[in-house]
Amino acid sequence: MDSTNSPLVKWGWLRAIIFVPVYIISTIAFLAPLGFILEKTGIKITNELDQNIITLFLQTTATFLAIYLCRKLIDRKDMPSLGFRFKTKDFLKGCLLGIILISIGSVGMAMAGWADFEYQNFNPIGLFKYLIMFILVAIYEETMVRTYFLHSLMQSMDKYLALIITAAIFSILHFRNPSADVFSAIEIFLAGILLGIWYIHYGNIWFPIGLHLTWNYFQGPIWGHEVSGTLVKESLLKQTDMAETLLSGGKFGVEGSLIGLVLTILGGVWIEWHIRRNKAQSL
Repeated sequence: MDSTNSPLVKWGWLRAIIFVPVYIISTIAFLAPLGFILEKTGIKITNELDQNIITLFLQTTATFLAIYLCRKLIDRKDMPSLGFRFKTKDFLKGCLLGIILISIGSVGMAMAGWADFEYQNFNPIGLFKYLIMFILVAIYEETMVRTYFLHSLMQSMDKYLALIITAAIFSILHFRNPSADVFSAIEIFLAGILLGIWYIHYGNIWFPIGLHLTWNYFQGPIWGHEVSGTLVKESLLKQTDMAETLLSGGKFGVEGSLIGLVLTILGGVWIEWHIRRNKAQSL
């Protein structure tokens, strides 16, 4: 191989570690000036949802910059080869699976008597803003954990071990969320496995982005659960009359419930089976 195309740092695990400070510095560089700019321009953003959208946009931009710098300067490769090439079919498959899993969970809770749902409000502007927010959440979290970081680890170890490590990091990042506990941390870890399986086999990020997007959007703005402990103030339905937290998810949402745990495991098993079957058929 031409030395100009060889990574500047040989070991993938070390490239993953190097990415962390680059990501932190890039994020600080984008977020730190925000308050100063708003103060100097006199712009006041009082709506919490608008604040979240702006912050997420800056965090996502910072993440892409960090990945770009590491990919170009350390890996000496291009960005698309990390799995950023848009694949419509993969994205739509992920979206559909997210809708199915959350809807089965919500209907299952209602049928078991663990929760009731009532119509709350149809606010198209609010629902659209939440859609933008959860698009940014999905892109931000998936690119941060499951592109450069996971890809680099896979260069140094078994891909399933790399997946487990990134799923653990994904869980730790969510442990600071409101109403998080040990059970929700276990489920978020399994959700990290669920979201990463497609990437370790196909190296494309658009299936997990689609799955992450609709999982969050249908959990919150459609069915009216909290999303990883975060209250959604504009939702089509509202979860009411909740049973104990283990059954209903309580204030953490479906991800903190027993039925959510089962669906996460079944979803991961189905994805692995689907991928293996497709690969066997292509031989």
